[in-house]
Amino acid sequence: MTTTRFIGTLALVLALPAFATASSATSSAAKPTAKSSKPAKKSAPPIFVPPAAMPEQVDAATRVYYGSYECELKQTLDIAASAQHPAYVDLKLGKNSYLMKP
Repeated sequence: MTTTRFIGTLALVLALPAFATASSATSSAAKPTAKSSKPAKKSAPPIFVPPAAMPEQVDAATRVYYGSYECELKQTLDIAASAQHPAYVDLKLGKNSYLMKP
């Protein structure tokens, strides 16, 4: 090994511990502060208010096939006119419920 190459390698080996110490000091300073013991209170989701039905939507709502439908894998789909929103449809599939615009 030549002397120049040996000195370059030696300088690199000696510089590594200093570099590791400097990088660990900066990483510890960048760590976030401890979280509070109480979780943040979740706010209620916003209530969706659908727009008023247009005449085309009222016409389409009269042509919807309402009732209960048997689907594959023993699932049932229920379609009913919405009691709260005129000319909208309540669709229920399992435990999920959806308000839909015809």
